[in-house]
Amino acid sequence: MELTELHSDSILKAKYNEFGVPDLYAYLPPSNVQICKLASRVLSMFGSTYLCEKLFSLMKATKTPHRSRLPVKHLSPLIKVAAAEDFKPNIDELVTNKRCQVSGQNK
Repeated sequence: MELTELHSDSILKAKYNEFGVPDLYAYLPPSNVQICKLASRVLSMFGSTYLCEKLFSLMKATKTPHRSRLPVKHLSPLIKVAAAEDFKPNIDELVTNKRCQVSGQNK
């Protein structure tokens, strides 16, 4: 029943066209609990599978035949850096929080 109600709701259709599937569930009424639970399970399943496959591909690309002797302790940091390619540090915030070290006090 929840699914047929969602299917006939024109406001939710407009939200779907505007935001897409993952963000649509923020606009659902609280009465659609079962649909939200099902959607979160399905979306998390494919996201985690994709990330797992992506990490395996990165590992395979990192550990080529030319680097086959690379130990796991060195492979792990390389995978972490490669997986965090979308990470953008907030340089302005880091600079403002940085405290300067004074080597000595002038009197």
